[in-house]
Amino acid sequence: MLLIIACLALLINTPETCSAKKYKDFIMDPADITAVLADNYTHAAPALENSAADICFGCADIKYDQGNFKIVECGDGIYMSLRATEIIMNNKEYNLVSPFWGLFWHQIAEFGLPVWHIEAISDKSALAVNEYKTLGVGYAASFAALEKSNDFQQAHKKIVQTPTRMTEYAGIIVFAATKEHTRDGVGYKKFQKQYPHFIYVNSATRDYLKQKDTTYKLFQRAGLDAFIPRFGIFPTTFNADTAKQITKLLPDNQLLVIKPTYSSLSIGVNVINAKTLPAFLRLILQHPETIGDSAPRALSFWRSTNQPQFVASEYVPSQTIYKNNKPYDPTMRVIFIMHHDQGTIHTNVLGGFWKIPVKPLNDASATETEKHVTIAHAGDYYSGILLEQAESLRMKKALAPVLAKAYEQMLIERK
Repeated sequence: MLLIIACLALLINTPETCSAKKYKDFIMDPADITAVLADNYTHAAPALENSAADICFGCADIKYDQGNFKIVECGDGIYMSLRATEIIMNNKEYNLVSPFWGLFWHQIAEFGLPVWHIEAISDKSALAVNEYKTLGVGYAASFAALEKSNDFQQAHKKIVQTPTRMTEYAGIIVFAATKEHTRDGVGYKKFQKQYPHFIYVNSATRDYLKQKDTTYKLFQRAGLDAFIPRFGIFPTTFNADTAKQITKLLPDNQLLVIKPTYSSLSIGVNVINAKTLPAFLRLILQHPETIGDSAPRALSFWRSTNQPQFVASEYVPSQTIYKNNKPYDPTMRVIFIMHHDQGTIHTNVLGGFWKIPVKPLNDASATETEKHVTIAHAGDYYSGILLEQAESLRMKKALAPVLAKAYEQMLIERK
């Protein structure tokens, strides 16, 4: 029991998984690395021409059907949970640990600036530590330790008063907090303010990536409504009219998704039949104390949530895939790196893989949540499933322009 508790705490607080899980070292043919990183989609963003350079390392969960997709949530790639993944890179099949840290280190090394990784590092293989050492990436256990570094102090001397071009910055900092509450903490913000001529990966985009309602609203403002589910934001204070409001917003939807604005690992995410919506809202909002101790985490989350709002959205299916002759409604996890420099956005969709719910579609005894919601770390059987080459190429072509436009909106709002 103590081991389980320790592993759960690690999943919540760091970008790693439980140390009992062993991952392979990052190994890719250098020619394949070069080819993958060269596969960029470029997007002109003249409104950002004189704006600060930026780097974004992210992931997205999409419901995908042969080129059509809707983004159901995004995530900060630095804190994405780790998993072994079958994936095709440059027409070769690899088994890599997503979110493909090895490729990320190679990507930011190409900018020709000093790079430092700060704090969390619980699985050296998964984070491709040996790879980044060969690339000259530095490591510091804390910001205080970084400040004492001679290399950092030397880089700090390269000061451009208000840098905008990538080449004008003193270096790149990748901060992976060991504790969740310090990810956006006072110490990090203070360091950024003290050393503004460094690029901090995801500092401009994290707030948009980490929270579902914020992500959806951003896509709306960017004119990308077609690429997210129809949704509404509602108070977690019980109101008998809320069910009617949701039904009016999402008419003719047999299945609905009720989820927190901020959570990870599918905690608190439920797919329910629209007919049961009033009873379900009474349970989680009016009488959460009646949810049993043994309830699955989709429900147990609601026993003690302090979030003021929740998200209700339409349910969107993916194309059915089969494993061991059983049909599943999968979700595709996609990892991407984007950067902005001098009014041009570069988007590299590194790749995607399927993950499946714990129950197949033809299981008559399964709940809708069990058949339609994936659960991180349910086991290797349920994740890291190969996305075929032709479908991968089609997905990248469709997704990259949408991500680029959303990224542009983030940076415009940051100005």
